[in-house]
Amino acid sequence: MSGSQYGISGDTFATEALAGSRQQDIAAIERRLGDFVAAWNRHEPAQMASVWHDDGDLINPWGRIAKGREQVQALFRDEHSGPMKTCTYHMTTTSLRLVSGDVAVVDSESTLTGMRDAAGKELPPYKPHIVLVLNKRDGEWRILCARPYAFTSRPGTAS
Repeated sequence: MSGSQYGISGDTFATEALAGSRQQDIAAIERRLGDFVAAWNRHEPAQMASVWHDDGDLINPWGRIAKGREQVQALFRDEHSGPMKTCTYHMTTTSLRLVSGDVAVVDSESTLTGMRDAAGKELPPYKPHIVLVLNKRDGEWRILCARPYAFTSRPGTAS
């Protein structure tokens, strides 16, 4: 019996398999990002950095550059032993694009609450936008680069 006997062509099977694969990749990426948020909220820099590829990088909103998983972990360790010691993190993915079978671009809105200034006073919530590029290697999705940043007012407009 051929597939066409059931009104489904071989192309449809391929399309369905591709769609299923894409859905699996999207779910895997969402789990990976969830792992990061959970590690952040437990203040575990090693677990946070484990979401990055060994050659991944991060430029935080204050301009600190971390190249490689070890530097990413050091950046998180510094942040979480200082102003973000009691910080909680919430991330909402606003766009997830599978650019190819092994590259995805994610946009997300985030809210960090509980950050403290040098005197220990709680700061207002910080709401960066984050662009992430993830890469699938050996069946695992990990962050290749992360660029959190805050939007500013357009020049010539009121803040």
